[in-house]
Amino acid sequence: MFIKEAQEDYSTYHVERLMRKFELLLDNMSNWYVRRSRRRFWKSENDEDKWGAYYTLYTVLRIIITVIAPVLPFVTEEIYQNIVRSVEKDAPESVHLQNFPETDETLIDRDLLHKIDLIIKAVEMGRSARNKANIRTRQPLSDMLFKAKNEKEKTYIVELASQIKEELNVKTITLIDSIDEYIVYEAKPNFTTLGKKIGKQMPLVIKGLKQMDGKKVASQVQQGKVLWSTVLR
Repeated sequence: MFIKEAQEDYSTYHVERLMRKFELLLDNMSNWYVRRSRRRFWKSENDEDKWGAYYTLYTVLRIIITVIAPVLPFVTEEIYQNIVRSVEKDAPESVHLQNFPETDETLIDRDLLHKIDLIIKAVEMGRSARNKANIRTRQPLSDMLFKAKNEKEKTYIVELASQIKEELNVKTITLIDSIDEYIVYEAKPNFTTLGKKIGKQMPLVIKGLKQMDGKKVASQVQQGKVLWSTVLR
């Protein structure tokens, strides 16, 4: 995907867009692939799993520096000499003498990409919830509730549950169909915006909102309905 998108960005002169994708790719590679593969890198056995992890990382790094070489010529050349020329003696003398990588769309596993995106999103949401509750990751929690958008996401969550539990330090993951019973809605007026329209009637709005069902208020707001006129009737 990165090669294909890079070709499109280069051809349309959107290097700034490519660099944002490059930054995201590096973040995902270091914070997810490398970190999640630590045991594979450090294991004492020189088996296929260990060499597969190293070869995958090597291949990805070589492709990345080749793609980004026109933008970062000196850094990519240094990396190329260190990790490619030191291993492949018959490789081109410079990263800039290589052919630009070709996209092989048969190798793009979109289901796998969706799975990884889902696990990253689930973990990020879990960490955000921990931060809001001021509970550090080192403190184990008994359960994580997750609402999937569809059946496919439910299947992915079940399949990836062990990794999510390890990342978030939770013992179990429970799939739920609705979040309504876990959310309490409280309606409050935007004083700055609403005050200009109703002025001295603001106390009536505050009183009216307190008397209304918070869940119904949230539903009406999501539907784009006007509430304050209803409250003042």
